[in-house]
Amino acid sequence: MPRAVLSRTRAVAAAGLLAVWLSPSPGRLAAETLGPRPARGKLLVAARSLRDPSFDQTVVLLLDYGPEGALGVIVNRPTGMKLSLLLPEAEAIGERADVVYEGGPVMPGAMLVLLRSGDELEDAQQIFGDVRATPSRELLERMIARGLPADRLRVYFGFAGWGPGQLDAEVARHDWLILKGDADVVFDASPSEIWPRLIRHESDLVASLGPPQADLKPMAGRVSLNR
Repeated sequence: MPRAVLSRTRAVAAAGLLAVWLSPSPGRLAAETLGPRPARGKLLVAARSLRDPSFDQTVVLLLDYGPEGALGVIVNRPTGMKLSLLLPEAEAIGERADVVYEGGPVMPGAMLVLLRSGDELEDAQQIFGDVRATPSRELLERMIARGLPADRLRVYFGFAGWGPGQLDAEVARHDWLILKGDADVVFDASPSEIWPRLIRHESDLVASLGPPQADLKPMAGRVSLNR
């Protein structure tokens, strides 16, 4: 497929999946599954063998997983850019030291906020435990105005995205290790240490999964969002 056509296909598919995620219906979000399977709230840890530069040594929090595909954000790639510089007109941000994170290669201009709150919040979805996600800039400013500490807040631009069946194929190849969601990991103050610490589980987990399913064939009509 020509590169231009593939780029448009990726953008359309990602936009469609993001739109579905932002307007959830009862029962649409995937339920937690037993065993090392993808699910909303799980962490994907890139295996040492995964050499895609977009995901090399990354840890991804899955925000959604289902028949339409999967959506997540990379939690260990801070850009070093202060949020106050990116949104200078937002008075509530002021001189805070929060930095922006690179959430993934899909829709790099789209913003998503992860925050920790024990209360239900309008315009935010619970991902797991007290971790909630929202694309709302208004809610972001409101939570900052309330004094939500920087260690309970993360702002991402861009997403990690997979078309129908694509993530399952990658998991079958052992491209990813799947761990239970952990807020201390997502909001770790030292993001550069997250992947090295979690990848220590690789040998035990890969052994428990068995040999890669090398004969797994791509699903018909699969759309690559992140390759």
